[in-house]
Amino acid sequence: MLHRIDHHVLARYRWWLENRPARDGGHLKGASIQVKLSSIAAMYKVLVAFGYVQYSPLGRIEDGRTRRRRLQSDPCGDLRLSIDDLRRLLAYPFEKEGYWGLRDKVLLHTLGFLALRPVEMSWLCLSNMRGNTLAVQRTKHNYPGSFWMPDEYRDWVDEMQYQYGILPHQPMFLSQYRTQITVRDIQNIVRKYAEKIGIPGLTPKDFRSTVETYMDDHFGELHRDKYMGYVPPGTARKYYVKVPKSRVQEMFDAWVHELKG
Repeated sequence: MLHRIDHHVLARYRWWLENRPARDGGHLKGASIQVKLSSIAAMYKVLVAFGYVQYSPLGRIEDGRTRRRRLQSDPCGDLRLSIDDLRRLLAYPFEKEGYWGLRDKVLLHTLGFLALRPVEMSWLCLSNMRGNTLAVQRTKHNYPGSFWMPDEYRDWVDEMQYQYGILPHQPMFLSQYRTQITVRDIQNIVRKYAEKIGIPGLTPKDFRSTVETYMDDHFGELHRDKYMGYVPPGTARKYYVKVPKSRVQEMFDAWVHELKG
């Protein structure tokens, strides 16, 4: 079956994706089409590596420019979480929320400064915080990060350790059941406080969009990708290892200054 799939078959499949009706009307977005084609490309990459096929037929009809044009064809909407909204959210009086208000304050500030994915937030342990340095493990093949956090943040973490009795090997953020916080827990916390300032339906991904947009506006593409943990092309790993606390830290300091006014 694999040998019967050539670039003509894949071209017809691509045409079908581009003309397939979406559930909410219209057609699939370019990003949705690209996810499906990228999955096929990944499959053929493995098949070529193991010698099942000689080449990827998708490579005959797709290149980098094709993918970029497809992704750029999607209209860019307004950010659901503006910089001003983020400032208002982080200025919320969390102490009014009772026992777990401190945890929520630290969690939302971590999201606001570093824009971590929810699963990355759940991985954080108290041992990740050494002095003022917070080590972050990224998902998939993205690069880990090392960030110099403000003294104020360090004090919050110390207070959280004392108040909740967290041991170094335990998760930094606990659930109400004193277990490792889950992705669903983080989503619920974000939604809860966003609704309090009048932004219904906010998600952790909206934090990433806001931070990434700020970085894109103020810094170059490579430095933005390093801050966000993306894997840039070429020999970026070697380059990243050389600058985890210089240019990347400069970006973080600028972002903290921006949020704190």
